[in-house]
Amino acid sequence: AYLRAALDSVGGAPVVMKLPRGTQGMGVMRARDIEEAQAISDVMWNLQRDAIVQEYVEEARKGDLRVIVIGGEVVAAVRRRASRDEFRTNLHRGGSVKKVTPARH
Repeated sequence: AYLRAALDSVGGAPVVMKLPRGTQGMGVMRARDIEEAQAISDVMWNLQRDAIVQEYVEEARKGDLRVIVIGGEVVAAVRRRASRDEFRTNLHRGGSVKKVTPARH
């Protein structure tokens, strides 16, 4: 019941399920349907771990933007992209990174 409610709260499957803490894309999994989400949930339950359920956004495979702001000024920015067979943009998962200059507003 809790899993169904969590999935419904983000619009249903597919979803991203992940550990509350982690780096390098470890502990981040995509569940394409309720059965995969249930399998991931069962493992988390057996390991006595909490899980975060997030909406899966297909367009996010195109990349995410990381921006460093100091004193209200953008000092650096990079765009990370997932590899062809991966949804996570982490370098440790085969992603790529490119320096970018964000548009000013």
